[in-house]
Amino acid sequence: MTGPKQPKYTNAPLQKSIPSSANDRSNKYELSKFTWKPDHASVDHEAFGVQLIEHEELWQKVLPKLQNFASMTWNQINFQTHDGGKSSNHGLDPSKNLTSLGKNAWSQVDQEFKDMQLFSLRLENLSRIIGFRDGAIFHVIWFDSSHAFAKVTRR
Repeated sequence: MTGPKQPKYTNAPLQKSIPSSANDRSNKYELSKFTWKPDHASVDHEAFGVQLIEHEELWQKVLPKLQNFASMTWNQINFQTHDGGKSSNHGLDPSKNLTSLGKNAWSQVDQEFKDMQLFSLRLENLSRIIGFRDGAIFHVIWFDSSHAFAKVTRR
């Protein structure tokens, strides 16, 4: 007699190993846990203001994803990929990576923030949270529901 049948497939996510380079100590904040703050969020930008996040989306997608990021170090976030490894969370170079809409939003940023690293975090599919990285802290600035802030580049 055999035991109960075991399913061939489970819904558990694939566990990817983190490259040893993810433990590089060259930047003291890379091993720090992700922390986020909405203290500088744009609430009135017509294309990317956080007021564009619908109530249901905020509670079911945005906050759970930010909570998930908070369980990770910055190195783990940097090495996290999607689209079969073709894309990842990443810093943005305002002189190279922004669309015309993104450049318009960038032009409205206070000078004090322009020395911080601009960063894009993937929420799902095309949705992104754009903000500034100041050490281990991610300051949420904009919500991009259609990947219209930064140019799409494939590896």
